[in-house]
Amino acid sequence: MIDPQAVLDELEDILRDVAAETVTAGAPGVRRFDAVVQGIGIGAPAVDRLAMVWFDGEADETETLANVMTDYRFGVALCWVARAAQSEGERLDAEMMETLRRVKAELRARSRLGGEVTDLKLTPAGRFVGPLGDMVVQQGQVPIYHQLQFDVVISDYEGEVISG
Repeated sequence: MIDPQAVLDELEDILRDVAAETVTAGAPGVRRFDAVVQGIGIGAPAVDRLAMVWFDGEADETETLANVMTDYRFGVALCWVARAAQSEGERLDAEMMETLRRVKAELRARSRLGGEVTDLKLTPAGRFVGPLGDMVVQQGQVPIYHQLQFDVVISDYEGEVISG
């Protein structure tokens, strides 16, 4: 049986490692993320680049003779505030694509999450534009983030014992 908090902690550690790197596309030399937060915008600082991870429920269940195998979904959001400059869009797109590739590569490289799980699956990322979960107010306004969101799906082969 997996420990969901240990999984979240490992996912957060991976995002923190990637956050410390600098961007080579879009805005070269800038840290990938200013902050990493567990939770959907809960207590998120007002920063331009933010990564979030949270438990997002179950993805699937399969019953066997002895137990229920459960797939758990953990959400990941990579968020950027877009500023008004005309060329910002091109730079932002390049940075978002490079960073998404880097985050997914690191997740795949460390797919056992420190021994917490056998393996994980990553879903395709979708792009969303809007405020974060708790609408952090920054200088009297709610910042609008460009967000790439995807799921990390983890199979727990002994999620629930079926009593005979």
